[in-house]
Amino acid sequence: MAPTEPTTNTNTTTNSNTTTTSNAAALESVRPRLMALPTAKLRIINLDIATIILTIMGALPLLRALRPAIAAMLGEAMAVNIDELPIFAQAMAQAHSEYLIALAPTDVQKLSDEVVAERDVLVSDAGTLVKRKLLQAGELGELRGNVGFANQIFDVFQLVTLYRKHWPEVEGHTGVKLADLDRAEQLAQRFARVLSERETVAAEAGVLGELRQRAFTMLVDLYDQVRRAVMYLRWTEGDVESIAPSLWAGRGKRNGQNAPAADAPTPVIGTPIATDPVTPVIAAPAAPAAPPIAPGLPGASPFISH
Repeated sequence: MAPTEPTTNTNTTTNSNTTTTSNAAALESVRPRLMALPTAKLRIINLDIATIILTIMGALPLLRALRPAIAAMLGEAMAVNIDELPIFAQAMAQAHSEYLIALAPTDVQKLSDEVVAERDVLVSDAGTLVKRKLLQAGELGELRGNVGFANQIFDVFQLVTLYRKHWPEVEGHTGVKLADLDRAEQLAQRFARVLSERETVAAEAGVLGELRQRAFTMLVDLYDQVRRAVMYLRWTEGDVESIAPSLWAGRGKRNGQNAPAADAPTPVIGTPIATDPVTPVIAAPAAPAAPPIAPGLPGASPFISH
């Protein structure tokens, strides 16, 4: 039978963790601990972030109800893990959000298409002006073409400069207006700025990705410790999954490992360590042996004599 959630909680640590705190503040408060994790111990993110946060937060009421028993049986150091779950769940949510925002795609292809369209118009009219002897063909010889974002941008810059240089001669002989030149130049400048920012964002995403991995590692390890405590305390009742559901529910053991033996787990007191969740496996009872068939009857062994 699962423990009943208490109506009040007098634990001061728990109360401090359940006050309203922004996800950003939660992340900043635990950042030093996240950065202190050894890189070699970081877990691969192989679970859905939103799902594990919701699972852990949903388990908190019953876990808090068990806190006094865990503290009495296993010590305050183990019980404090329950208190820390909310803050690390919030930190995980913030780190995940910052990472996703950094990866938000800019519409690079749309900008490229617009720049190419402007370039093509300028090139087409410039070709006509060359035929009219208003521009020299050699002045278009340095154009790089539409392949490559940088080529698209610098071709527009070159064409705009060329038109402005010869504007007194070509004005009235082309459909291109000064406003068109301004628009093409501004669009190329914007495209160049977006490409530069994209490189910065890519570097930032790498840093944020590692922070997200650290938050994931700490949260999963911490919850594993809490599950061990619950298993130790509630092994006989058999209600561990209803109190602290496995984050790997519905997933097979990784790397083809066999399930662990059905010995009751021993909680590890202290700093959370990286480990797979422990799921007890109860051996199925052996099927009863079939009674022997008398000699001479159907199904009897032909090697048994009368």
